[in-house]
Amino acid sequence: KSDDTHGEVVANATEVAAARADIAAIRTKEWRDRLIRWLSIIDYSSNYNAAGRKREPSTGKWLLGRAEFKTWKQVQNSFLWLHGKRNSTVINHITVECARDDSLATAYFFFDFNSRAKQNTTNLLVSLLAQLCSQVIEIPESLEDLYNRSGGGVPEPSVPQLVEVLKSYSTLTKFRHIFLIIDALDECPKGEQREELLEVIVGIASWPSTNLNILVTSRKDYDIAESLTPLLTIPAIAIQGPQVASDIDLYIETQLASKMNRVINDMKSEIKQALIQKADGMFRWVFCQLEVLKKCPTRPAIRKALKSLPATLDGTYERILSNITDENEKTIARRCLIWLAFARKRVTLGELAEAAVLDQQPFDPEERLLDPSFILELL
Repeated sequence: KSDDTHGEVVANATEVAAARADIAAIRTKEWRDRLIRWLSIIDYSSNYNAAGRKREPSTGKWLLGRAEFKTWKQVQNSFLWLHGKRNSTVINHITVECARDDSLATAYFFFDFNSRAKQNTTNLLVSLLAQLCSQVIEIPESLEDLYNRSGGGVPEPSVPQLVEVLKSYSTLTKFRHIFLIIDALDECPKGEQREELLEVIVGIASWPSTNLNILVTSRKDYDIAESLTPLLTIPAIAIQGPQVASDIDLYIETQLASKMNRVINDMKSEIKQALIQKADGMFRWVFCQLEVLKKCPTRPAIRKALKSLPATLDGTYERILSNITDENEKTIARRCLIWLAFARKRVTLGELAEAAVLDQQPFDPEERLLDPSFILELL
């Protein structure tokens, strides 16, 4: 009987211990979820999602096969710089690999000249930490301290404090590799903001014996090259040349087949050749030219547009605006661009449609646009 009693005691103790472990796990998850919400002050994924919608699925694969990229993935404490035209293929590839392997983690951030919230070092670090926090149960004491000091309010830690938390994550033995990807660094404004950013990147890259693999993409600006070149553990990769040209070729082919299928085959070849010759690696430039060509009603109109292709994106935007001939439409376009240029937050299409008619004095509700999407057709 005493053996039975002993067995019951052991079983009860085991059940109690299991229940306590479950409660502790629930509390830890709740605590971690609270920290993630606290750190998620901006939507870091919006630029990635937008780029994914625009990207042609088969483009950019040449980069994944490069020896430099493979080395960067395999070697801890490695640093790689991609300079030239933007390429979102890397983030997609790394995200998929990390989802398949619990010993890998990734965090990314897109700098964006269209969003003030995505132009500073603090929001870069906060976003990286939010993503890492969501991928590991263990919570660094330094992160708990930051949260407790803020009282759970809007996170306003200093850059050095955030860097220390990131350093705590970089030494976790759970991960073989933590991939940090900083995209479009050149869209961080020049001056104090970019200087601070580059100093932070230099500092992080100098940490010894970490599991970090850092990849930065940007244009080849002088100040960026001066700061990043000494950090490289692998030769930089230029996003240009025949590989990018083949990607653009594929993109044009797909767009012509899906959006300009009314154009006969011999004309498609003529369009593709003209666009490839002047694209200079710019997918956005190609997209803008195709939008113009789609509106051409005749073969001579298409050929005329091909002969007058702008050489740059600036020239492309200038042509788009100069093609607005109606004075009322010019006024609407001007107001929209001013609102977009000076807005303190991301503006929705509906808000922009309202703003475009606010300058009417006195305000007349009849002046409202019948369809806000008219702005998209105009610009």
